[in-house]
Amino acid sequence: MTSAVTSTAPTTAGHVHPNALAHGLRVLGDEWAMLIVQRALLGDRRYGDFKASLPISDAVLTGRLTELVDLGLLRHVPDRVGGRSSYQLDGMGRGLWPVHLLIWDWEQSWAVRDGHGLPTMRHRSCGRVFRPVLTCGSCGERADPRDMRAAWGPAGGWERSIPRAGRRRRSATRGPGRFRATMGVVASHWSLAVIVAALWGTRRYGDFQETLGMSPAILSERLKTLVAEGFLNEQPTATRADWSEYHPTPRTIAFLPVFAVMVAWAERWFGEPGGPSVVLTHSSCGDVLHPRLRCDQCRDLLVGGDVIAEEAGSGHGGDPAAYSDN
Repeated sequence: MTSAVTSTAPTTAGHVHPNALAHGLRVLGDEWAMLIVQRALLGDRRYGDFKASLPISDAVLTGRLTELVDLGLLRHVPDRVGGRSSYQLDGMGRGLWPVHLLIWDWEQSWAVRDGHGLPTMRHRSCGRVFRPVLTCGSCGERADPRDMRAAWGPAGGWERSIPRAGRRRRSATRGPGRFRATMGVVASHWSLAVIVAALWGTRRYGDFQETLGMSPAILSERLKTLVAEGFLNEQPTATRADWSEYHPTPRTIAFLPVFAVMVAWAERWFGEPGGPSVVLTHSSCGDVLHPRLRCDQCRDLLVGGDVIAEEAGSGHGGDPAAYSDN
Protein backbone atom coordinates (compact mmCIF):
# COMPACT_ATOMS: atom_id res chain seq x y z
CA MET A 1 0.00 0.00 0.00
CA THR A 2 1.48 3.31 -1.04
CA SER A 3 0.34 6.83 -0.46
CA ALA A 4 0.61 10.24 -1.99
CA VAL A 5 -0.09 12.23 1.14
CA THR A 6 -0.08 15.82 -0.04
CA SER A 7 -3.14 17.61 1.30
CA THR A 8 -3.09 19.50 4.58
CA ALA A 9 -5.78 19.71 7.22
CA PRO A 10 -7.42 23.05 8.03
CA THR A 11 -7.31 24.31 11.59
CA THR A 12 -9.40 26.96 13.27
CA ALA A 13 -8.07 29.07 16.12
CA GLY A 14 -5.91 26.23 17.36
CA HIS A 15 -8.82 23.77 17.41
CA VAL A 16 -8.62 20.73 15.15
CA HIS A 17 -11.93 19.15 14.18
CA PRO A 18 -11.60 15.34 13.95
CA ASN A 19 -12.37 13.89 10.54
CA ALA A 20 -14.03 10.60 9.61
CA LEU A 21 -10.77 8.66 9.90
CA ALA A 22 -10.27 9.93 13.45
CA HIS A 23 -13.76 8.72 14.40
CA GLY A 24 -13.06 5.35 12.80
CA LEU A 25 -9.75 4.95 14.62
CA ARG A 26 -11.44 5.94 17.87
CA VAL A 27 -14.07 3.21 17.55
CA LEU A 28 -11.76 0.51 16.18
CA GLY A 29 -9.12 1.51 18.73
CA ASP A 30 -11.44 0.98 21.72
CA GLU A 31 -11.30 -2.74 22.46
CA TRP A 32 -14.29 -2.76 24.82
CA ALA A 33 -16.49 -0.84 22.38
CA MET A 34 -15.59 -3.24 19.57
CA LEU A 35 -16.18 -6.28 21.75
CA ILE A 36 -19.58 -5.00 22.90
CA VAL A 37 -20.61 -4.38 19.27
CA GLN A 38 -19.28 -7.84 18.38
CA ARG A 39 -21.46 -9.42 21.06
CA ALA A 40 -24.46 -7.37 19.90
CA LEU A 41 -23.91 -8.65 16.34
CA LEU A 42 -23.94 -12.19 17.73
CA GLY A 43 -27.23 -11.61 19.54
CA ASP A 44 -26.53 -10.12 22.98
CA ARG A 45 -29.15 -7.53 23.91
CA ARG A 46 -29.40 -7.10 27.68
CA TYR A 47 -26.89 -5.84 30.19
CA GLY A 48 -26.62 -9.31 31.69
CA ASP A 49 -25.86 -10.82 28.29
CA PHE A 50 -22.84 -8.57 27.80
CA LYS A 51 -21.73 -9.12 31.39
CA ALA A 52 -21.86 -12.89 30.94
CA SER A 53 -20.03 -12.82 27.61
CA LEU A 54 -17.17 -10.46 28.45
CA PRO A 55 -14.66 -10.22 31.34
CA ILE A 56 -15.68 -6.61 31.94
CA SER A 57 -16.39 -4.67 35.12
CA ASP A 58 -19.79 -3.13 35.79
CA ALA A 59 -18.34 0.39 35.70
CA VAL A 60 -16.63 -0.10 32.33
CA LEU A 61 -19.63 -1.87 30.79
CA THR A 62 -22.06 0.82 31.95
CA GLY A 63 -19.78 3.56 30.67
CA ARG A 64 -19.21 1.95 27.27
CA LEU A 65 -22.90 1.19 26.74
CA THR A 66 -23.72 4.83 27.48
CA GLU A 67 -21.02 6.05 25.08
CA LEU A 68 -22.13 3.71 22.31
CA VAL A 69 -25.71 4.94 22.71
CA ASP A 70 -24.55 8.57 22.62
CA LEU A 71 -22.43 7.88 19.55
CA GLY A 72 -25.35 6.24 17.76
CA LEU A 73 -24.09 2.66 17.48
CA LEU A 74 -26.59 1.29 20.00
CA ARG A 75 -30.15 2.23 20.91
CA HIS A 76 -31.36 1.91 24.51
CA VAL A 77 -34.83 0.37 24.60
CA PRO A 78 -36.54 0.46 28.02
CA ASP A 79 -38.85 -2.46 28.83
CA ARG A 80 -41.84 -0.96 30.59
CA VAL A 81 -43.39 -4.36 31.27
CA GLY A 82 -40.58 -6.51 32.59
CA GLY A 83 -38.38 -3.69 33.83
CA ARG A 84 -35.33 -4.99 31.93
CA SER A 85 -34.07 -2.70 29.21
CA SER A 86 -32.17 -3.84 26.13
CA TYR A 87 -29.58 -2.43 23.75
CA GLN A 88 -30.21 -2.79 20.04
CA LEU A 89 -27.87 -2.04 17.16
CA ASP A 90 -28.79 0.91 14.98
CA GLY A 91 -27.63 1.25 11.39
CA MET A 92 -24.26 2.63 12.41
CA GLY A 93 -23.59 -0.29 14.73
CA ARG A 94 -24.86 -2.91 12.28
CA GLY A 95 -22.56 -1.37 9.70
CA LEU A 96 -19.54 -2.66 11.62
CA TRP A 97 -20.27 -6.32 10.79
CA PRO A 98 -17.85 -6.34 7.79
CA VAL A 99 -15.08 -5.02 10.06
CA HIS A 100 -15.68 -7.81 12.58
CA LEU A 101 -15.93 -10.42 9.84
CA LEU A 102 -12.58 -9.39 8.35
CA ILE A 103 -10.96 -9.30 11.81
CA TRP A 104 -12.20 -12.87 12.29
CA ASP A 105 -10.70 -13.83 8.90
CA TRP A 106 -7.37 -12.18 9.75
CA GLU A 107 -7.21 -14.03 13.05
CA GLN A 108 -7.83 -17.30 11.22
CA SER A 109 -4.61 -16.81 9.25
CA TRP A 110 -2.35 -14.64 11.38
CA ALA A 111 -3.16 -14.84 15.07
CA VAL A 112 -1.11 -16.98 17.40
CA ARG A 113 -3.21 -19.88 18.58
CA ASP A 114 -3.86 -19.63 22.31
CA GLY A 115 -6.58 -22.18 22.87
CA HIS A 116 -9.51 -19.85 22.30
CA GLY A 117 -11.48 -21.29 19.39
CA LEU A 118 -13.06 -19.00 16.83
CA PRO A 119 -16.56 -19.63 15.53
CA THR A 120 -17.08 -21.16 12.11
CA MET A 121 -18.66 -18.79 9.60
CA ARG A 122 -21.28 -20.30 7.32
CA HIS A 123 -22.92 -18.53 4.37
CA ARG A 124 -26.66 -19.09 4.61
CA SER A 125 -27.24 -18.57 0.88
CA CYS A 126 -24.94 -21.37 -0.31
CA GLY A 127 -24.81 -23.34 2.95
CA ARG A 128 -21.03 -23.59 2.94
CA VAL A 129 -18.35 -22.69 5.43
CA PHE A 130 -16.64 -19.73 3.84
CA ARG A 131 -14.08 -16.96 4.15
CA PRO A 132 -14.80 -13.38 3.08
CA VAL A 133 -13.05 -11.94 0.04
CA LEU A 134 -12.60 -8.17 -0.27
CA THR A 135 -13.54 -7.01 -3.77
CA CYS A 136 -13.74 -3.70 -5.60
CA GLY A 137 -17.24 -2.35 -6.06
CA SER A 138 -16.28 -0.82 -9.42
CA CYS A 139 -14.67 -3.73 -11.27
CA GLY A 140 -15.86 -6.62 -9.11
CA GLU A 141 -12.38 -8.10 -8.86
CA ARG A 142 -10.50 -9.02 -5.73
CA ALA A 143 -8.84 -6.08 -3.94
CA ASP A 144 -5.54 -7.54 -2.81
CA PRO A 145 -3.85 -5.67 0.07
CA ARG A 146 -0.84 -4.93 -2.15
CA ASP A 147 -3.15 -3.54 -4.82
CA MET A 148 -4.44 -0.58 -2.79
CA ARG A 149 -3.25 2.99 -2.83
CA ALA A 150 -4.15 5.63 -0.26
CA ALA A 151 -4.05 9.40 -0.42
CA TRP A 152 -5.41 12.14 1.79
CA GLY A 153 -8.74 13.54 0.71
CA PRO A 154 -10.00 17.12 1.23
CA ALA A 155 -10.73 16.39 4.91
CA GLY A 156 -7.47 14.52 5.45
CA GLY A 157 -4.17 15.17 7.17
CA TRP A 158 -2.59 13.56 10.20
CA GLU A 159 -3.50 16.41 12.51
CA ARG A 160 -7.21 15.79 12.02
CA SER A 161 -6.98 12.00 11.74
CA ILE A 162 -5.63 11.06 15.17
CA PRO A 163 -8.15 10.69 18.02
CA ARG A 164 -6.77 12.84 20.81
CA ALA A 165 -8.89 11.40 23.62
CA GLY A 166 -7.47 7.97 24.32
CA ARG A 167 -8.08 5.18 26.78
CA ARG A 168 -5.64 3.89 29.30
CA ARG A 169 -4.49 0.48 28.18
CA ARG A 170 -4.01 -2.59 30.28
CA SER A 171 -0.48 -3.98 30.43
CA ALA A 172 -1.42 -7.29 28.80
CA THR A 173 -0.65 -7.77 25.11
CA ARG A 174 -3.56 -10.16 24.66
CA GLY A 175 -6.99 -8.63 24.67
CA PRO A 176 -10.19 -10.07 26.14
CA GLY A 177 -13.02 -11.74 24.30
CA ARG A 178 -12.97 -13.67 21.05
CA PHE A 179 -10.40 -11.84 18.90
CA ARG A 180 -7.70 -11.70 21.54
CA ALA A 181 -4.65 -11.07 19.34
CA THR A 182 -6.31 -8.26 17.41
CA MET A 183 -7.92 -6.58 20.36
CA GLY A 184 -4.83 -6.86 22.51
CA VAL A 185 -2.52 -5.06 20.07
CA VAL A 186 -4.44 -3.30 17.33
CA ALA A 187 -7.33 -2.09 19.50
CA SER A 188 -5.47 1.04 20.53
CA HIS A 189 -5.79 4.14 18.41
CA TRP A 190 -2.08 4.87 18.85
CA SER A 191 -1.19 1.37 17.63
CA LEU A 192 -3.48 1.82 14.65
CA ALA A 193 -1.98 5.22 13.89
CA VAL A 194 1.57 3.80 13.98
CA ILE A 195 0.55 0.90 11.74
CA VAL A 196 -1.16 3.18 9.22
CA ALA A 197 1.82 5.54 9.21
CA ALA A 198 4.17 2.61 8.59
CA LEU A 199 1.99 1.37 5.73
CA TRP A 200 2.15 4.87 4.25
CA GLY A 201 5.93 4.93 4.31
CA THR A 202 6.97 6.30 7.71
CA ARG A 203 10.04 4.41 8.90
CA ARG A 204 12.12 6.21 11.56
CA TYR A 205 11.31 6.99 15.19
CA GLY A 206 11.65 10.75 14.70
CA ASP A 207 9.39 10.67 11.65
CA PHE A 208 6.69 8.77 13.57
CA GLN A 209 6.90 11.29 16.39
CA GLU A 210 6.75 14.30 14.09
CA THR A 211 3.99 12.86 11.91
CA LEU A 212 1.71 11.60 14.69
CA GLY A 213 2.52 14.02 17.50
CA MET A 214 2.96 11.19 20.01
CA SER A 215 4.83 11.48 23.27
CA PRO A 216 8.22 9.70 23.26
CA ALA A 217 7.11 7.31 26.02
CA ILE A 218 3.91 6.21 24.21
CA LEU A 219 5.67 5.92 20.86
CA SER A 220 8.51 3.83 22.30
CA GLU A 221 6.05 1.51 24.04
CA ARG A 222 3.87 1.13 20.93
CA LEU A 223 6.83 0.43 18.63
CA LYS A 224 8.24 -2.12 21.08
CA THR A 225 4.88 -3.91 21.36
CA LEU A 226 4.21 -3.91 17.61
CA VAL A 227 7.66 -5.34 16.92
CA ALA A 228 7.22 -8.01 19.61
CA GLU A 229 3.80 -8.99 18.23
CA GLY A 230 5.06 -9.23 14.64
CA PHE A 231 3.32 -6.19 13.18
CA LEU A 232 6.53 -4.26 12.51
CA ASN A 233 10.03 -5.39 11.61
CA GLU A 234 12.85 -3.38 13.19
CA GLN A 235 16.05 -3.16 11.19
CA PRO A 236 19.09 -0.86 11.13
CA THR A 237 19.11 2.02 8.67
CA ALA A 238 21.35 1.92 5.64
CA THR A 239 23.32 4.93 6.87
CA ARG A 240 23.71 4.22 10.62
CA ALA A 241 23.60 0.83 12.28
CA ASP A 242 22.56 2.39 15.62
CA TRP A 243 19.42 3.91 14.05
CA SER A 244 16.37 1.77 13.39
CA GLU A 245 13.71 1.68 10.74
CA TYR A 246 10.31 0.04 11.19
CA HIS A 247 8.76 -1.78 8.25
CA PRO A 248 5.29 -3.36 8.08
CA THR A 249 5.37 -7.16 8.03
CA PRO A 250 3.18 -9.43 5.87
CA ARG A 251 1.01 -9.84 8.97
CA THR A 252 0.32 -6.09 8.98
CA ILE A 253 -0.18 -5.84 5.22
CA ALA A 254 -2.79 -8.60 5.51
CA PHE A 255 -4.71 -6.36 7.94
CA LEU A 256 -5.32 -3.76 5.20
CA PRO A 257 -8.79 -5.09 4.26
CA VAL A 258 -9.91 -4.35 7.84
CA PHE A 259 -8.62 -0.80 7.45
CA ALA A 260 -10.37 -0.44 4.08
CA VAL A 261 -13.82 -1.41 5.37
CA MET A 262 -13.29 0.66 8.52
CA VAL A 263 -12.57 3.73 6.37
CA ALA A 264 -15.68 3.08 4.27
CA TRP A 265 -17.79 2.77 7.44
CA ALA A 266 -16.33 5.94 8.95
CA GLU A 267 -16.84 7.97 5.78
CA ARG A 268 -20.45 6.82 5.53
CA TRP A 269 -21.34 7.87 9.05
CA PHE A 270 -18.90 10.71 9.79
CA GLY A 271 -17.97 11.97 6.32
CA GLU A 272 -18.00 15.66 5.45
CA PRO A 273 -19.72 17.37 2.49
CA GLY A 274 -16.38 18.72 1.24
CA GLY A 275 -14.95 15.27 0.61
CA PRO A 276 -13.42 12.25 2.34
CA SER A 277 -10.54 12.11 4.77
CA VAL A 278 -8.86 9.25 2.92
CA VAL A 279 -9.22 8.12 -0.69
CA LEU A 280 -8.48 4.44 -1.29
CA THR A 281 -7.83 3.45 -4.90
CA HIS A 282 -7.89 -0.02 -6.45
CA SER A 283 -4.76 0.01 -8.58
CA SER A 284 -5.93 -2.76 -10.92
CA CYS A 285 -8.84 -0.72 -12.30
CA GLY A 286 -7.80 2.76 -11.18
CA ASP A 287 -11.15 3.56 -9.56
CA VAL A 288 -11.88 4.58 -5.98
CA LEU A 289 -12.19 1.44 -3.88
CA HIS A 290 -15.71 0.87 -2.60
CA PRO A 291 -15.22 -2.30 -0.52
CA ARG A 292 -17.57 -5.21 -1.08
CA LEU A 293 -17.29 -8.59 0.62
CA ARG A 294 -17.99 -11.80 -1.29
CA CYS A 295 -18.22 -15.44 -0.30
CA ASP A 296 -15.13 -17.33 -1.46
CA GLN A 297 -17.32 -20.37 -2.19
CA CYS A 298 -20.19 -19.04 -4.29
CA ARG A 299 -18.83 -15.52 -5.03
CA ASP A 300 -22.13 -13.90 -4.02
CA LEU A 301 -22.06 -10.58 -2.18
CA LEU A 302 -22.26 -11.02 1.58
CA VAL A 303 -24.84 -9.37 3.81
CA GLY A 304 -24.81 -9.59 7.58
CA GLY A 305 -28.04 -11.56 7.91
CA ASP A 306 -26.63 -14.32 5.69
CA VAL A 307 -23.60 -14.92 7.91
CA ILE A 308 -24.11 -17.59 10.58
CA ALA A 309 -21.58 -17.83 13.39
CA GLU A 310 -21.35 -21.43 14.60
CA GLU A 311 -19.68 -21.70 17.97
CA ALA A 312 -16.88 -24.23 18.20
CA GLY A 313 -18.29 -27.61 19.22
CA SER A 314 -21.91 -26.45 19.31
CA GLY A 315 -22.98 -27.07 15.73
CA HIS A 316 -25.05 -23.93 15.71
CA GLY A 317 -24.83 -20.27 16.50
CA GLY A 318 -26.53 -16.91 16.40
CA ASP A 319 -26.90 -14.69 13.37
CA PRO A 320 -25.13 -11.34 13.12
CA ALA A 321 -27.64 -8.54 12.66
CA ALA A 322 -28.67 -7.92 9.06
CA TYR A 323 -27.10 -4.92 7.40
CA SER A 324 -27.76 -3.23 4.08
CA ASP A 325 -25.25 -0.84 2.56
CA ASN A 326 -27.83 0.87 0.38
